Amino acid sequence: MLKKFASASILALGIATATISNAGYAAGTGPTVIATINIEKVERSSVAWKSLSKQIDAERSKLQAEVQRIQAELEAKAKDLKSQESILSGEAFAAKSKEFQKERLQLQRQVNIRKQKLEHAYGVARSQIHDALRQVLRKLMKDSDIDLILENGSRTTSVLAADTSLSIDEKALKGLDATIQSVSLPDPSGTSQ
Repeated sequence: MLKKFASASILALGIATATISNAGYAAGTGPTVIATINIEKVERSSVAWKSLSKQIDAERSKLQAEVQRIQAELEAKAKDLKSQESILSGEAFAAKSKEFQKERLQLQRQVNIRKQKLEHAYGVARSQIHDALRQVLRKLMKDSDIDLILENGSRTTSVLAADTSLSIDEKALKGLDATIQSVSLPDPSGTSQ
């Protein structure tokens, strides 16, 4: 079964390659120029990505410290409530327990909202890097007469095998670093934009 799949893949690749090569000649423009890029590698190696990583790590550390403070506060309140159980009437204790649970859930919601806002801010900042890389790739295509760029990364790939000479990773990284050196992480609290 695997052998049939491999044979079919190689055949499909051969047909696609022949079609691409012949398409350029048929149009009278010469052979089709193909390049590959490992987008993840290029982005993560960029100056802008490193800047963003520092910012997001700092914000995540702040959030983690806040979560730890809230947990300690809730644990102290739970301990205090437990110590009042024998002193208070059943009704009074039930009311205080209900109030405590309500406060705990509210704080949990607030933390979840802050996490979501932080992830959203991270996504917005990452999209700035993605957009800059797209511009760089368009310019590389134009300047180098590249007809097609294929993703050749570790997670996402549209290339089964390629000669390393087809890679434009270094050119793309240089162009990306020249285009954008840093991005500002939007305020995750949502209070300023």
